[in-house]
Amino acid sequence: EEASSTNELTAVYTTVLDKPEDVNHVPNSNFEANLNTMNKIKEKEWEINFNTNLRFLDRSLPVYDPEKKGLTLVDALLQAKYSDQDLSFLAEAGDVYINETQATVQGLARKGGRLSLGYKDVVLNAFVVNGVQTFGYRVFTDDLGIEGRTDDHIMGVSGQVNLFSDRVNFKTVYTQGGEPADSFGISSTGGTRHGDVLGFALKTDIIPQ
Repeated sequence: EEASSTNELTAVYTTVLDKPEDVNHVPNSNFEANLNTMNKIKEKEWEINFNTNLRFLDRSLPVYDPEKKGLTLVDALLQAKYSDQDLSFLAEAGDVYINETQATVQGLARKGGRLSLGYKDVVLNAFVVNGVQTFGYRVFTDDLGIEGRTDDHIMGVSGQVNLFSDRVNFKTVYTQGGEPADSFGISSTGGTRHGDVLGFALKTDIIPQ
């Protein structure tokens, strides 16, 4: 049995002692505090993790979107794992990271959920995430991104088989959904994107190196 909580708190306060009268874009005072917390509970083959970042921001001038004054839950991830010699299980909710294949879904960081089930050399995955990239959570008002339609969510399934002591790997991926053009931190000249894709990937390492 194991239980741990790791917390790191940083706080920075700045103030301007003097500045020209025509400089109005520099705040007279700025206070920012960040709390990073990582929590784990483990018992035999089961493990539960909860990681989050909290931020408090206050300054004498208005802030620009997506930042907000006051307390903000910047990100959060709840994770449950199970692993033994043959069986593995993973469930995630919150800020998840989806990485399937280079030509289908790769490096997709969104709010949503993911499930993964593995038995010996076979792994099955399923995910659903919000198509809109957002910054932070409004506690008790924002959903987790695991419910909605395919025009504003991205969802998919994949299956993977490892053969010959992991020297041959075959994977198939199917995903569908949509992504608006005005997501936070995303620039796209093509505007809104929507569709589905079916992909196959074969990786071999018969001769080492």
